Amino acid sequence: MNNIYLCGHTGSENRGCEAIIRSTAYILNRLSVTDVSAMTFDYDYDCFLHLNDVVNLLPYKSKPVSIKAISYIKRKFLNDGTWGSKYIHKDLFSKLNKGDIIFNVGGDTYCYHTPYISYALNEMASSSKIPSVFWGCSVDERLLNNNRMKEDLNKYSYIVARETLSYNIIKKSISDDKKLFLACDPAFWLEDSYVELPEYFIENNTVGINLSPLIFSDCNNPDDIICQNINCLIDYIINKTQMNICLIPHVYNIERNTQDIKVLRTIFERYKSTKRVCIVSDELSCTQLKYIISKCRFFIGARTHTMIAAYSSCVPALALSYSIKSIGIANDLFGNSGKYVVSRKDLINVYDLKEIFIENLIKQEEEILDLYRRTLPEYKNSIFDVTNKLLNSFKKD
Repeated sequence: MNNIYLCGHTGSENRGCEAIIRSTAYILNRLSVTDVSAMTFDYDYDCFLHLNDVVNLLPYKSKPVSIKAISYIKRKFLNDGTWGSKYIHKDLFSKLNKGDIIFNVGGDTYCYHTPYISYALNEMASSSKIPSVFWGCSVDERLLNNNRMKEDLNKYSYIVARETLSYNIIKKSISDDKKLFLACDPAFWLEDSYVELPEYFIENNTVGINLSPLIFSDCNNPDDIICQNINCLIDYIINKTQMNICLIPHVYNIERNTQDIKVLRTIFERYKSTKRVCIVSDELSCTQLKYIISKCRFFIGARTHTMIAAYSSCVPALALSYSIKSIGIANDLFGNSGKYVVSRKDLINVYDLKEIFIENLIKQEEEILDLYRRTLPEYKNSIFDVTNKLLNSFKKD
């Protein structure tokens, strides 16, 4: 076994993607694999966040206009969606040697749009006889009716699902379930790194809140049910408790004012005069954001990897779910997701989130902390056990 290449990394603007690369490298290094490279679609931003300090960072080849045009024609008229994506992977495959291994780290890319980039990667690996691992993945039930996805999954050498719901869906979709494993998301092993806490952050007595535009019907509409529930919750915390609030983005770029930071800034402007609400307004890495989350007393998050940062730091947390991965991870960690995941359909009245926060986090604080103590060690070790099995299998090959 030579190098392991982590592929499908879209860039660290999504700090969850950054967390997967960092934690995967950490796990592999702990198991004596030191030659770890990562392909990236956002090389400059990754270097800005110093991801190149933990892996050998390699930029994906950008497509010139002529290749984009041919790719469009092939996809539109010849039903060939992978031709252009194979062009992107050419540089990688020119570097690969016998004994190298590919990890596709695009964990939830099979949950949304057609994953042509993953299809192309897997086809090229299969034809080149390079072992490939679908690493820390989630899928949704549409996979059961998608023959193209099933065909692709069956090409992987191994698949590691990060929660049981996806594991069971994949198991129904592949012909050889001996290559399927279940383990926690690698980011449960993400280390944190010190950063100065924001002004008005009270250590161990602050409620961290992360929001994503994906959970709103319209985040600019104050009558949106999510907006109303968040405002009601914040009003309650300010008026009825001694806790403060920290708004924490996880998919963002300060310069571009994108994604989470844009939504959170709107909320911050509404409450900043209280001096009880603060916001992470710096361009922090996922390890620094995890440090801040670890100092919260409670956490409410829309982004899955903010939840993983809270869980792995033993912070009682409530997921604002929009996908199978949040439900699946809570199920595996706590035994059920009922009290720990809230979806949009659960919020009918403006005070529903506030009531769930009181009943399921504040009143259950000690119970949740005890659950962490009992379940986290074994749960976290699952990724080491599975990775070790994979590496041993590749050594035999």
